[in-house]
Amino acid sequence: MAVIRQNNCSRHLSFSVFLLILLALFSQDAEAISKIAIHPIEPLDGMAASRAFGINENGKICAVSFSGQEKEVAMTWELPGVRVMLPVPENAGKTSVWGINDFGQVSGFFITEKGEKYILRWPDSATVEKSSPVTEGESRAYGIANDGTVVGVMTLPENEKTRSRFYHGILFDGKQVRDLGTLDLRGPLSSQGYSIAHGINNRGEVVGIAADSRQRFRPFIYDRHRGLRQLPVDSDFAEGQWYAAVINDHHLVGGSVSIEEGKSLPYYWDDVSGPPVRIPMPVKFPYGEIYDINNLGQMVGVMWSMGDNPVEHAFVFDRLFGVRDLNDVLQPSSGWVLTFAGGINDHGQIAGTGQLHGLTRGFMLDELNMRLGGDINRDGDVNLEDVVLSLLMLSGKASSVDNIETRSR
Repeated sequence: MAVIRQNNCSRHLSFSVFLLILLALFSQDAEAISKIAIHPIEPLDGMAASRAFGINENGKICAVSFSGQEKEVAMTWELPGVRVMLPVPENAGKTSVWGINDFGQVSGFFITEKGEKYILRWPDSATVEKSSPVTEGESRAYGIANDGTVVGVMTLPENEKTRSRFYHGILFDGKQVRDLGTLDLRGPLSSQGYSIAHGINNRGEVVGIAADSRQRFRPFIYDRHRGLRQLPVDSDFAEGQWYAAVINDHHLVGGSVSIEEGKSLPYYWDDVSGPPVRIPMPVKFPYGEIYDINNLGQMVGVMWSMGDNPVEHAFVFDRLFGVRDLNDVLQPSSGWVLTFAGGINDHGQIAGTGQLHGLTRGFMLDELNMRLGGDINRDGDVNLEDVVLSLLMLSGKASSVDNIETRSR
């Protein structure tokens, strides 16, 4: 009996330690949120407004300054408010950006006064590289990897036999454009639909949308070894238009399905061979889209309501805390309404756009530190492995998170 009581005591002690660990780990998030700071991104001199898109691990943001609908100027921004206007090719009209990598290289596009469209890459703040011009159709760049590879969409030249033009997802390395094709490879070229490459990670994996044989949008993943292949979809919305928008370095994919005009439901794929997981949305904002993801599994985007007075809010999502309205982390007296979140890094810094006292401004939420409480191995999930690793730290068998990361690989 003494042995049994001793074993029970050990179990109770172990369970108590387990609870204390969880309380300590999960309580850090609320404290971090209470210390949130927001920084407005002021437009370049002579411009009226700004919008912010991507953010890298150093807190540098790609953004645009604009006045009206016709004039947009690409720039970068970083604390303490340093703005740098990015160069553009001759005869540039509207210029826009989307992504920025950890070396400060930026992806974007511009439209000339004659209507020609180019995909752009800025390898540094003083240099710009452009693709061949597109005189009609689309030419846009989205994500950019740390090796400088840009993904986007481009109108391809006419085929000599069919005289048809195609909108296909592409890779651009600053010199050459590579066509990623589409899912429908069985019919004639004129019926192959189109594709868009939207996100790329630092492993060279690309995600986007592509037309299938029935001209439905389907999510895809691409790598140079296996080519372009379709991601599974939720059978409840098999006839919807599916989008894969972003992918992190751990193969976690974020996207959405459009079920009706103006109604999109966000999803994620934690296994590119398995079905997607629907993200539960707040009652007030039932629809949404994902625009970026970090390596901790946190995603940001836009959610909205429908009806006579639709409202858009920026949000952050992770698999532990669910969807959170970014406006809820601000003081009510801040003067901000955050409407779009376009980038998030592993430090929890978020870039996006909102209204500041009625003026359109880009913003950076600084040191939000919304890392999943208890995600010790930083794999974007909290599970038994994190508890085991926590006990290793308490027992002295692992002295730091970096040490634990090495052990857990």
